[in-house]
Amino acid sequence: MLVGPSRKDLTLNTPTFPKFWSGHSAGLLTTEDHRNHIEFTNLLWHFLSLPPEGGKFIGKITASGEGTLTAYLSTFTEKGKAHKRRAPDFGPFVLKAESQTFRFEFETKPGEAGYLYIQLSGGAKAKARLDSVEIEEAE
Repeated sequence: MLVGPSRKDLTLNTPTFPKFWSGHSAGLLTTEDHRNHIEFTNLLWHFLSLPPEGGKFIGKITASGEGTLTAYLSTFTEKGKAHKRRAPDFGPFVLKAESQTFRFEFETKPGEAGYLYIQLSGGAKAKARLDSVEIEEAE
């Protein structure tokens, strides 16, 4: 069942929605096992708290559903400046009914900060259930 409003605007500031996440056409789904998942049909984004010295990172998106996910970074190097989409995109990741973990890698420059975007495509029936997103430093 969806907890809180399934929102189509830019602000998802509900008491139960994950902090620092926003999106279009997204809501929080709590399953019978009391686990929270984000369900969405369009776009999600999250501000990344990255180390100021930059580095190499490994990302993992665990999701299920119908459609195709594409993830990408939009970053900036100076506070107050607009962030810009960075190439390359990560994916495409084809969703299935059972959860899968999709892995991607990226590198940042010193002082670079920004957002991770997760876009769903696949027409009117596309719907994704996001179980987790992990970003960790590569060794």
